[in-house]
Amino acid sequence: MEEMKQDAYQSLILILEELVSVYSAFFDTLEQEKSALIAFDLSRISEINKAKEAFITKTKTLERTRQINTEIFLNELNVTDKNIRLTQIVDRLPKDRGAKLRGVQVALDITLTRVRDLNKQNERLTQNALNIIRHSMNLGGDQVNN
Repeated sequence: MEEMKQDAYQSLILILEELVSVYSAFFDTLEQEKSALIAFDLSRISEINKAKEAFITKTKTLERTRQINTEIFLNELNVTDKNIRLTQIVDRLPKDRGAKLRGVQVALDITLTRVRDLNKQNERLTQNALNIIRHSMNLGGDQVNN
C-alpha cells in the first residue's frame, strides 16, 4: 500500500512539474506575442495564435491527467473531501514529501501568475491596436464622405 501511495504521489509531482514546464514555455510564447503586437507583425501574431491553440489543447490534457492523479492520491490518503486544497494535502504528508509538493505548487502558482499578468498586458495591447485601427478606419471614412 505504501508503494502505491509513493507511485500516486510521484505521478502527481510529475504532472505538476510538467504543468510548470508547459506554462513556462507558454510564458515565452506570450512574450513573443507581446513583441509581435508592439511591432504589429500580423504574420507573427498568426503563428503565435496557432501555438497558443496547441498550448490550450496540451494543457487541457494535462489538467485532466492532474485531476485523475489527484483523485487517486486523495483516495490513497483516505481523503473524502474532493474540494481539498493542495496546501491542505501538504499538511497531511511526511515533511519531505510535503515540502516537495509545496515547492512544486509554489512554482506552479508563480508561473500561472506570470502567465496571467502577461496575458492581460497582451490583451490590452491587442485592444489598443484594435482601437487604433478603428480610429484610422473612421478617419478614412470621414475623408471619403467629405
